[in-house]
Amino acid sequence: MKIRRAMAVIMMCASLCACAQAKSDDSFVKDGVRYTVTGEGTVGASKISDKNTPKGKFVLPSTVTHGDVTYRVTSISHWGFFGCDKMTELVIPESVETIGMFAFTSSKSLTKAVVKCSRAKIDAAIFSGCENLTEVQFAEGVTSIGERALEETGITAVKLPSTLKRIDGSMFTRCAKLRRIEIPEGVEEIGSYAFSCCDSLVDVKLPSTLKRISHNAFSSCAGLKDIKLPEGLATIGDNAFCACKGLTRLHFPSTLEEIQGNPFQYCSNLTELTMEAGGRNFRLDRGVFLNGDGTKLLFALPSLNLGDYVVPEGVESINGSAFYGNNSLTSVKLPRSLKWIGSAAFHNCHNLKTVELNEGLEEIGDKTFYSCGSIVSVTIPGSVVRLGQNAFDFCSGLREVNVCEALASDNQNFNQWTFGFCDSSLRIKIHDANGKVTEKKVDDLYDPKQHMFHEDVHP
Repeated sequence: MKIRRAMAVIMMCASLCACAQAKSDDSFVKDGVRYTVTGEGTVGASKISDKNTPKGKFVLPSTVTHGDVTYRVTSISHWGFFGCDKMTELVIPESVETIGMFAFTSSKSLTKAVVKCSRAKIDAAIFSGCENLTEVQFAEGVTSIGERALEETGITAVKLPSTLKRIDGSMFTRCAKLRRIEIPEGVEEIGSYAFSCCDSLVDVKLPSTLKRISHNAFSSCAGLKDIKLPEGLATIGDNAFCACKGLTRLHFPSTLEEIQGNPFQYCSNLTELTMEAGGRNFRLDRGVFLNGDGTKLLFALPSLNLGDYVVPEGVESINGSAFYGNNSLTSVKLPRSLKWIGSAAFHNCHNLKTVELNEGLEEIGDKTFYSCGSIVSVTIPGSVVRLGQNAFDFCSGLREVNVCEALASDNQNFNQWTFGFCDSSLRIKIHDANGKVTEKKVDDLYDPKQHMFHEDVHP
């Protein structure tokens, strides 16, 4: 909603700018296009108005003459041809050096676009929302195509220029008909959400030059069944393959240096992860991934049958979302070495019944045990100095919590939202330094003055 409001404001500003240009001596109209002088002998192009736009096949000229001056067409303005519903084909000439953001966004009738300008700077979302656009040709020489360039278009396949250096964020988001993509050699990074929600994507070929797959790059690509990660890949971002339910196995290259968060949340059929011989940055424990020296627990696949799991001694931190949604996990015992548990580490582990939190633990992140409805009792060690917001939210089976007086008296760490939406029968047992125990109901933590509606109220 915020994005839509922002777009509406920008569109209004763009319309006002267009009106101002219409009154300027530096603007003229020719052959159904408005041209605005941008420099000595150069002009930028845009539509005349929302009601007067190009029709059918539109070939933007490389030069245009007005009076006794011939200008080179070197740019297409921001929002220049936004919403041109009668344009069916488009050709952008070699002369163009800059294509502004949202230049052809929501041109619903556009089916084909040929971008001949090989050295153009292409800004964000140029073809975003062109739902009938099935064919796009980019000239060799283009190094960047811009974020959201082809999101929500109708393309089924596209040949990308060999000069491309990166796939920008959200470039193909929600391209529901995209079935295959070959990313050219030379590309080193796939941006965040680049192929997110491409439901029909089944075939992806990654280049040997690839170094980084950013967060959510292939999230919700339900049809993706196999992908080969190349040697040379160094980083996989959080949720990079989230909800890729077609994936069953994946092989990590020996060059992998960093795994951020949990790249495989909701990959319910991914049962096999293997590593190339020679890789020293990671290791496996019953299918759970740890860093090379065993001090960080990175993630466990939701499909792993963990049952009663003992976190290995030496682990000092558990990544956020590490066990997210693993319904085979029934109990977890933490090592004396553990200092920190990340946000949502055990979120939605519905069958987790027993948690043994270790003395020496210092921080429990936000929503760590959110919606773990089978936990009945928990003891929070006196070493804990931060208990995250909503840490035990929606733990409907929780009946007893043991906690030291120092933590219980800290309203920033211990309040109604720590145990939000727990059963009213939950009892909080507060232990002081002398061993005296004071019992409170969970409702006693409720302060009407602090009460507010939280957006996230569902497990």
